[in-house]
Amino acid sequence: MVIMADVRIGRHVVRTRLGPVTLATDEELVSIESSPTVLPEQKEPPLSVLLRMASAASEGELGESGPVIASLANKENSGNPEFRRYEAVYGRDALYTAAFLREIYPRLEEGTIRYFAAYQATRSDSLSLAAPGKIAHHIRDPHDPIAQRLTAETGRRWPWYGGTDTTVLFLIACAHAVARDPALLDEDQQADHGQQQRAVHLLDCGHRATLGVRPERLARDLSSRCPRSWSGAEERSAPI
Repeated sequence: MVIMADVRIGRHVVRTRLGPVTLATDEELVSIESSPTVLPEQKEPPLSVLLRMASAASEGELGESGPVIASLANKENSGNPEFRRYEAVYGRDALYTAAFLREIYPRLEEGTIRYFAAYQATRSDSLSLAAPGKIAHHIRDPHDPIAQRLTAETGRRWPWYGGTDTTVLFLIACAHAVARDPALLDEDQQADHGQQQRAVHLLDCGHRATLGVRPERLARDLSSRCPRSWSGAEERSAPI
């Protein structure tokens, strides 16, 4: 049983012609279709996959183009749109990937921070679920076909901020990155939409003197400042 925003959300199994599907109690299965899958001709090395997902030509370039995207179809399935629907930047996926690899590729974490800092919300907006200081959960070009479909179906605006853990994960990543290089505090980032943001703005709240503490403690201290109105229910309003 998962408890979010004081609402109990359980799980139930729905039997379909393609097999059982597990849904949350507040979800409804509308339709289900099979999607042909082609197995890869040969196994691609994990590092090669990482480089492609990060738009990097080499390990030294990891982070230069920002975060990894959430998924990437292999060449055998590149023509199937179902395999490509998550080829976008998702905060949770990108920040977890950067965290898992920070000891090997710290520049990937730093590039991920810079990317999301440029999209940090500065105002509240009900259509994108933005609130000052919040970090985007899902970033797409508004002209992307999936973005246009989601906007038509739900009215959402881009970037989409409907996630509760993205901002905290960002704080943790910032704490680790600043512990490695305090100069990150003074960087400015330019977003595609022309908005300039302090790269680690959430860490620049009178906490410069605390750089000697453990990153987890610093992140936990700052995450407590996140408004309680950032409800977990926001994330359930759209599945993609």
